[in-house]
Amino acid sequence: MNAEMNIDPEDVIQNLDSAVKEVFEMMLGLSCAPLAEDSSILPTITASIRLFGTNKIDCLLCGTDCTAKVLAEAFVGSLGEDSDAIIADSFGELCNMVAGNWKNKLGPQHASSSLTTPAISRFAEAQQLADDGTCFKRYYRFDQEVFGIVLVPVDLDGAKQSVQPVWSPAALPPAALA
Repeated sequence: MNAEMNIDPEDVIQNLDSAVKEVFEMMLGLSCAPLAEDSSILPTITASIRLFGTNKIDCLLCGTDCTAKVLAEAFVGSLGEDSDAIIADSFGELCNMVAGNWKNKLGPQHASSSLTTPAISRFAEAQQLADDGTCFKRYYRFDQEVFGIVLVPVDLDGAKQSVQPVWSPAALPPAALA
């Protein structure tokens, strides 16, 4: 069975943009806007959460270590020397807030859906999400930082159980490798 989001694509965009904007403005006091085109960011940190309910969808927040640090500082203020755990927790919490806010905008049929706790993945080298056409990607900018949100429908029969993204340096455009 192929995984599909039984949600109008226009609703996905509108609701995700609204969810991101609200979380950034209310929780972080930052202005955040969607980018009109794909970004060339190469994530080194990803937070992932799975939505269980009418649809099973993985929500991935992808960014660089620098972006994650700026977000953590917006959450807690200045960071101490040993701040890796705070940065990861803040990145995971942001993913949780965006995914929860997005879920609440999907309508009453998703009201009983639940979310997993965030899982954090870090990469030694910057990675690019392999795009096999089954996921929805959207990039956002706040201040000078860019991050991506990827929504991946998961097969209801469990065929795609991993909440970790599939990364592939081979998916990089040649210009990004230069």
